[in-house]
Amino acid sequence: PQGLREIGPDGAVRLLRPDGMLLTGYPMAIAATTRDYRDSTLFIQGVRAGRGLIRHAGTVVPGERISAIRLIDDYPLVVTVTSSVDFVLRTWYRSSALFGALAAVTAVFLGLITLSLARQLRIDEELKSVVIESEERLQAIIQSAMDAIIIVDALQRIVLFNAAAEQIFHCPGAEAIGADIGRFIFGHLLELQPGHEAELDAAGAPMRKMGQHLALTGMRADGAEFPIDASVSQVQLHGAGLFIVILRDVTERKQIEAALRENEQRYRTL
Repeated sequence: PQGLREIGPDGAVRLLRPDGMLLTGYPMAIAATTRDYRDSTLFIQGVRAGRGLIRHAGTVVPGERISAIRLIDDYPLVVTVTSSVDFVLRTWYRSSALFGALAAVTAVFLGLITLSLARQLRIDEELKSVVIESEERLQAIIQSAMDAIIIVDALQRIVLFNAAAEQIFHCPGAEAIGADIGRFIFGHLLELQPGHEAELDAAGAPMRKMGQHLALTGMRADGAEFPIDASVSQVQLHGAGLFIVILRDVTERKQIEAALRENEQRYRTL
């Protein structure tokens, strides 16, 4: 741009982070030379000291330089405008209007950057809000489910224990998280059942149904054992395998079945 050329043939405009790392610069050769200004005189005497105008030795181009430094309000950005002392003095004596042009171009440059950052921040906040809302909705559905739901990682450690599971196993979720699934359920729970694996590989479905209505034994926090009916599915989430276990306490059903068998045997005897 014409305005940026007015800072001289060796002039430069840099956009830095507060930690001294270069984000972009003019001319583009500035960015290719170095991206770390943390140990430079420009950064130490100007940015860290909070000075708006400093006179220092050149960082990239040799010779004495003058740099104007400004921290952008509400953004973690620092803008530096640098030129040689000879050019600055010569230009100043010729016309002070050139500094006004430079200030206008710099203001436009900063304005465009500010608008771009504000737009990106707004998009990030909107995406974050959508993700949080989706996670909260999923958690509400899982926690309100009538069946016990337990999610286990590849090491068979519990990562989710819903409210129904807490009631069945008489164990708070905070205590169950991180525990081995074998603490609560006995049996080959996390193994593919015969006939399922080939069908799943051919279908290529993202969710694998590993077992439906598995008759297993559960153990409550007090050590009491009870029968459960479980189904297991495997899912891939961000490259990691998780197991979703949905189960019910079938103690009452087993008692009814035993009573029916006893009655049937009694009738046969009679």
